[in-house]
Amino acid sequence: MRRVYIINIYLIVMLILLTYPLCFGSDSNIEMNKAQGIVMEIDLKNNIIIVNEKLIHIDSSTLTHDDRGTPVSIDRIKKKGWVYIEWSKEENRSLAKKIYLLPKFIEKRERHHYPFMK
Repeated sequence: MRRVYIINIYLIVMLILLTYPLCFGSDSNIEMNKAQGIVMEIDLKNNIIIVNEKLIHIDSSTLTHDDRGTPVSIDRIKKKGWVYIEWSKEENRSLAKKIYLLPKFIEKRERHHYPFMK
């Protein structure tokens, strides 16, 4: 009788351990990357931007904001301007999700003024 209880407990524990990753896995496996840097190149015809020597693609779902969080046109991005950019790796390329135009390099002690820089 005791042996049956031990086997049942063992099976229950194994069932819980096997289903744990399925229940508590993340909703998506997309890793968001964030960086602050200078726009080295922007090519709106080919939908690319180079920030900190990183090639990032832009598409119609990319959101562009100014430093206050107000939506602006993507045409306001200028070469040698400061940006804060969020991107994800999709289909072997980096795709920009959000771009924030910055007036200058934002130090750590100043980041509380910019709620998008968490």
